[in-house]
Amino acid sequence: MIDKIRQEITHPDIRRGFDYWCLLRGDRDFPCRADLDPIDIPHLLHIVSLIDVLADPVDFRFRLIGARPAAGHSVQIGQSAFDLTEKEGRARILARYQRCIEGRGPVLDIYENASTDQGVFRIEAITCPLSDDNTAINMMLSFGCGEIVYSNRPRQGGSL
Repeated sequence: MIDKIRQEITHPDIRRGFDYWCLLRGDRDFPCRADLDPIDIPHLLHIVSLIDVLADPVDFRFRLIGARPAAGHSVQIGQSAFDLTEKEGRARILARYQRCIEGRGPVLDIYENASTDQGVFRIEAITCPLSDDNTAINMMLSFGCGEIVYSNRPRQGGSL
């Protein structure tokens, strides 16, 4: 499964994030939060999110949000992923988080999201489970990038 996911990743920063999670995991099922060190991944901090997994009721709370994910979403640190709007991709993000928990492994999601004011964004994100006891998933590490593939904005300069 790990090799298949790595082959499907197209964005180099997402691949670096996934490789970092794999390195931390080693021969365990999951790395733990204490394994993470921002000094190891300074070039990825702008695309990282750290999400607390809460049970009863199930909730996903943002503990850390990199600059890129924060720019595309209205949620703040401490808020729930359920607070995202549908326009921000709430259903898709919640589904990815749920699949990560239920499947007990990383989940890659690549899709396009249309925005009426900016155009079409291609999103690539991977969410990877973390566990303090290598059994219960209590956090997730996510890396996400988006790029405009079609812009609604008129071109600047020159005439046709």
